[in-house]
Amino acid sequence: MTKTLTVTLNLRPGDSVIIDSGQYYVYYQNGVDITDNASGDWPDSLDRNTQQIEVSCNQSSASAEIAYTERYL
Repeated sequence: MTKTLTVTLNLRPGDSVIIDSGQYYVYYQNGVDITDNASGDWPDSLDRNTQQIEVSCNQSSASAEIAYTERYL
């Protein structure tokens, strides 16, 4: 199953975005809540079996670092 969550914002080099799929929040930089900038499907079923995460932008080149933190009860 493919899920797409779109977050619309302008990023500069070094900026970070945190998607909290457990609490359904999107944070920018130092904890600024930008959840209103997100639309689509929340990736709430991410786990160790997730096979692909894609990051795209409309610039000629970009790179991204993705960190997955597992939640424990």
